[in-house]
Amino acid sequence: GSSARGARRRRRKARRSPRCCPVRRPAPRPPAMTPPQRALISPPKAPRAPPPPTARARREQVLLVATAMRRLDRRAVTSAALRERVLPPIVGILSQRGADSQDVVAKTLSEIIDHLLAGGGDAEELVDGEEAPTSGRGRGGSFMEACAPVLDALVHPLSAGTGWDLAARHRCIAVLGALTPAVLRHIRRGEADAEDPEVEAYLESHADSLMSVLSSAQGSQEGVLQCIAHLAAGAPRCLMDYADRLAEICTAHLAESPSQPPAGAGLANEMEPATVAAPKSRELSRELALMCCLLLQHLAEDVGPELSPSDMATFFRRHGESVKSALGRSNLNLQRLVRANEVLRQAIARAWKAWEEGQTTSEGQQGVGARGSSPVRSKYTAVSKHASLQDLTGPLMQDPVDDMRPQRRCWSPTCRRGGGHGGSRP
Repeated sequence: GSSARGARRRRRKARRSPRCCPVRRPAPRPPAMTPPQRALISPPKAPRAPPPPTARARREQVLLVATAMRRLDRRAVTSAALRERVLPPIVGILSQRGADSQDVVAKTLSEIIDHLLAGGGDAEELVDGEEAPTSGRGRGGSFMEACAPVLDALVHPLSAGTGWDLAARHRCIAVLGALTPAVLRHIRRGEADAEDPEVEAYLESHADSLMSVLSSAQGSQEGVLQCIAHLAAGAPRCLMDYADRLAEICTAHLAESPSQPPAGAGLANEMEPATVAAPKSRELSRELALMCCLLLQHLAEDVGPELSPSDMATFFRRHGESVKSALGRSNLNLQRLVRANEVLRQAIARAWKAWEEGQTTSEGQQGVGARGSSPVRSKYTAVSKHASLQDLTGPLMQDPVDDMRPQRRCWSPTCRRGGGHGGSRP
């Protein structure tokens, strides 16, 4: 027993021996450094990024910019300051995900333009036949300094290669469509001369940009056609070079783009094969059909009379029959969308009447204009997507016209094949 206890004692003593298990002493600490010495060795930590602003905060920021602009002297705000400091943060809000402040951005940009042009938003619209005030003549420079930077800032993200996604482009198009009638109202009030060489050249360049966006299909067709329809009604001279192309696009949309057939109709595969493909393979919605009809109406009423007599005759002779066929009752693509939609019905009737009278005028009758009656201008002067659409469709319901399209029986697909009700088609 004693020998075993002695052996255990010797083993414990050997384990505690420094030769078998050396003692680890902590390393000596360096001397404490002063804050300036510590800043020289290690860079300061980056500050924590603030959380992204909410949608309500973004709207408040945009409205704050408009309030600050109203307190500035309009002579101190140049176009360079607008392009570099004011517009980038406002338009940049549209690129953020979940941004739902298109109407607020459009209203803010409209207030900035009103302030810079000193026209204000409460000025009354000119009545047809009333002459514009002479004080507005010669203010083309102010129009270019106020409106051109705003429109360019909204058109730039629509071009390819800018890095904006499709949803952000749709928001830019919505703001552009809401702002275009507000800009054209300044021309109608006489605050800018549409015949001024500088203003006319810029409007033509802006129309060229919209046509490029329409051809590249980088945005919604309805929104771009709505902007072009506003230009056709307010500044038709800038679309003279694109009248043929616009007529072809609208006709192809109405005649070739398939509309969604009603449930149980079974007419999707019975339509005759298209000979010309539509500009964009998509279904014909009610909004797209309405914009095409409104644009065709303004092409015949406003853009056509601006052409020379020979060009006007060629224009109506080249597109008259195809446009009237696309607007006719036999076009089932369009007729499916007319049910319970009086605005679209009036737009079709007005467009068909405008092209009928335009053809009559171009054939040589003197003293008859392409415009059948004096247009009724919309008094809806708010700045929003709904107000922009109301500016175009308001006159349709204020002064309705009778549908003068010829009544033709639309044969069902069963009768076209030679069977069913009524036997073979005569």
